[in-house]
Amino acid sequence: EIGVVSDQVGCPTSATDIAEAVLTIATRMTKDGLSPSGTWHFVNSGSATWHDFAAFIFEKANAKGLKTPRLNAIPTADYPTPARRPANSQLDTSRITKDFGINPRDWQAAIGDILNERFAASEVGKTKA
Repeated sequence: EIGVVSDQVGCPTSATDIAEAVLTIATRMTKDGLSPSGTWHFVNSGSATWHDFAAFIFEKANAKGLKTPRLNAIPTADYPTPARRPANSQLDTSRITKDFGINPRDWQAAIGDILNERFAASEVGKTKA
């Protein structure tokens, strides 16, 4: 069994998608002296609790025939950590969309791609009996 916090909401995000957004911005800034400046937020679209995120990962793992622990939703109070975590850490990506035309894809698609890569990598080298 594993207990995962179900009362903190955020935006699961792919590092690959972050890198692509940064590359888009850097390319535009090097080519266009009039490009916008400032601070932009980038996260994949949609939101999830940590519990939702774990459930998605376990669902994908189970679909690949992998065994996962039973998932229990718990409140933050039952998962003490030295760092205080906000209940809502979602970020607004409207400025990066407006300034650079970057439209973040859904977090499930982004994280699904990562999981598919990991599952494929774990199959490399395995032989069938």
